[in-house]
Order: sequence, then C-alpha cells, then structure tokens
Amino acid sequence: MRDTYRGPLTLRSRRDALKYAAVGGAAFAAGRLTDVGSRISSAASYAVDCLTPSVDIAPATTSETLSLRPEIKQMAAEAFASPELGFPDWKSMYLIDVSPDMAKVQYTSEEEGKKDTASEVMGYGMIYAVHAGEKDTFYRLWNYAKTQRNEAGLMSWLIGEDDKPIDTSSAADADLDMAYALVAANMKWGGYEDDAREMMDNILRHDIEEGTFVLKGGYNWGGSDETNPSYYSPGYYKLFEDYTGNSDWSNVASAGRAVLDAIHERRGTLLPPNWSTADGDVVPGRGNNNDKYGYEAIRVPWRQGMAALWYPEDPVVGGHAKEQLKRINDFFEIVVANPNDIKGGYNPETGEALVGYTEVAFTGTAAVAASVSENPEFQVALLQNTIDERNRDWVTNESMRLNSILLLSGEMIH
Repeated sequence: MRDTYRGPLTLRSRRDALKYAAVGGAAFAAGRLTDVGSRISSAASYAVDCLTPSVDIAPATTSETLSLRPEIKQMAAEAFASPELGFPDWKSMYLIDVSPDMAKVQYTSEEEGKKDTASEVMGYGMIYAVHAGEKDTFYRLWNYAKTQRNEAGLMSWLIGEDDKPIDTSSAADADLDMAYALVAANMKWGGYEDDAREMMDNILRHDIEEGTFVLKGGYNWGGSDETNPSYYSPGYYKLFEDYTGNSDWSNVASAGRAVLDAIHERRGTLLPPNWSTADGDVVPGRGNNNDKYGYEAIRVPWRQGMAALWYPEDPVVGGHAKEQLKRINDFFEIVVANPNDIKGGYNPETGEALVGYTEVAFTGTAAVAASVSENPEFQVALLQNTIDERNRDWVTNESMRLNSILLLSGEMIH
C-alpha cells in the first residue's frame, strides 16, 4: 500500500469551490466540501450558483507559459530509459520479431485471450523507439505497419496472431501517432520524408470529415455524430502544419477545439467523456461508458498536454490546451485530493469512481494534467506513483504509463 499523501491540498479560491461543487451537484458537493469552513456557507447553494450564468468564474490563466519542473523532467527521463521501468522493459514484454526486417507489438486480449496487434500500440512503439534512439527497432516496426495498410493507406486497426487483419478499419488516433513518429524520425535521422508526408496526406483525405474538419474515428467511420475527444491532437496538428505548410491542419485543430468547448458548455463537468457528438451530446448506442471518464478519455490530458508543453507561447494552441489540463487537474487535485488514490474510471457528472481500485493509466495521465498545478508535491507524488505502479498484464495501462512518462521528460521531438 502506498504511503498516505500529506501534501497541502486545499481549495485555493471561490472559483475552485464553485468548480468542485459543480462536478456532481449539491448532493455530491455536500459530501465532499466539509473542510472549506467559512468560505462556503452552503455547498448546495454553491452548486446552484455555479450553474447560474450570472456567476463570474474566472477562466484558466493562459498568459503565463507552461513549463515542466526540472525534478519532474529528470525523474521521467530516468524512468523512460530504465531497463526495469522504461521502454526496454516495455519492449521485452510486447515486441515480437516477425522477420529480420519486421517487428510487431503483440499483447494478449483481455476479453478472449487471443494474441493480437493493434495499430494503437504500434504507433506508441514507434514513438518510443525514435525517442530511445533505436533506429533499427523503429525501422522494423514501420515495415510491419506498412504491410498492414488498408485501401486508405492507413494501418488496419486490429491484426491477429497470424498477421491477418481482423478489422480493416483504421483508428485515427493511431494514424496520427504513426504520422508523428514518422515526422520525428525524419527530423532525427532523415530517410522518412516521403512516408511522413504520405501518412499525413492520407489522414487528411480519409480521417477528417468533409466540410466540418471534425476528426472521425477512422477512415470509414465516425464524424460529427460520433467522435472521440481523446483522439484530438493539437500538438501534432501544429507540428504537421509547420512541417508541411498545409493550413488544413489548422482547420482540424479549430474543429477539435470547438468540440471540446461544446462538451464543456453542454455538460459543465471537469472531466471529458469517452465519446461525444460534435455538439457535446452523448453518443447513443455506444454502451454504458461512452459518457464516462474511462480508458478512451484518459488520453485527453496526454494529447492536450503535448500542445500545452510544446507550444506554451501560442495563446491558441498552447493556451486552449492548458485550459483543458486545468479542468482535469482541478478534478484530481481538488475533488479526489489524493495522488495515491486515482481510481480506474469516473463518472464526470457525479465525480464518483466507477471502480474501487487504482490504475496506472489514470494516474499517469493525471500526472500530465498536473503540469499546470501550482503544487510541486502533488506533481511529484503523481509522477512517482506512475513510475512505481505497474500492470504488466495489460498493454493499455503500461503504454499510457510510458506515454505519460515520456511526455513529462520534456524530450519529445517537436
């Protein structure tokens, strides 16, 4: 069991109290706002006030640039390179040789016990390889991904142990990660210019909804009626536009910001949902967890964190991303109020945990959101827990853990 965290976690202002009360309404607030004292005469009335348009709630500050604390960067960089804790260990668990020139990321499916390969983890592996300086590993992973491309020139999202596609649809998040990895590899080593440009062109041609620039789920599904906020990657979009000169990436970024703003305006919660319509509504028919903060939504702070940390001087790209991090961090720093107790899923409407146990994927991405925190003890505690906590049986947890560590190292190419 982790040691009890004893950092100075208090409600910092009336604005924080209002946000806190708004997370789940009066009933939730009344049970959690018992230590605010004279600043809050009634948790219920604050919840009502928070939902009243006349209440002036100051926006997150975006004029101050965001940067990582030196101790955070050092801790994360050492963990990413560690044979026991970082990419070398991840590679030993999941990287499989296919041939002398090809390798894949393979994991055991939790539901059916099958050994599968998903484009999502292939993209992560390529990102890790380029930042670890493993040119041969990157080359072999990309060679395999190229053999699994569908008619849109994007990797089929799910491949079986026999290297045959189970589903030829693409996943836009993986497509974006692979495009980023190719750009980063070309910036680092050269030799991937054509592949990077082709990948970016294919994403614009097939993964973006025509007319709206809303990011689809993949090349042949999704759009304004069904979009995933955790796929939005404003840091990538800015990098891709700078790299190619194609202003369509700016349009994609604007559409993504509009969706995130619509979600917040429509729902008024600090945490984003797994899935949403472009108008911020719940997606019908997506199951019980489509409106929850789950394994999809946890990637929002990771992807928004890239934009906030890579482009802190940009008031639009970095500024908007910082606002997203601020909301998410407010939930974990103020509502949960314990970096040792980040549960594996939450109901954004009530603030209640969906499960009774912690999960490192949630802890890690909360650590990314905490880059906006003014509390260094809270930041360090979250990152240390991310480094220490493992779930080696589940590639998603281990990968989101490593994604968060790599980003917090401050060493991602951009």
